[in-house]
Amino acid sequence: IFQRALAWSELRADELLFVGDEPVIDLAPAASLGMATAWRMRGPAWPEELAPPSYRLSSLAQLRELV
Repeated sequence: IFQRALAWSELRADELLFVGDEPVIDLAPAASLGMATAWRMRGPAWPEELAPPSYRLSSLAQLRELV
């Protein structure tokens, strides 16, 4: 689904920021395609086996600072 969204956007992966709250099913796939990632921190801690997200957000309002 991430590859389809990327093709649909007509942008390169490194031009996009993916925001999600599930490290394994949201953020890791987006990062593997080269997208910057912003983790909306809720629930369990970030899994140690994954590379860290580009950004950590405690609130979606913080997105204003990133864009």
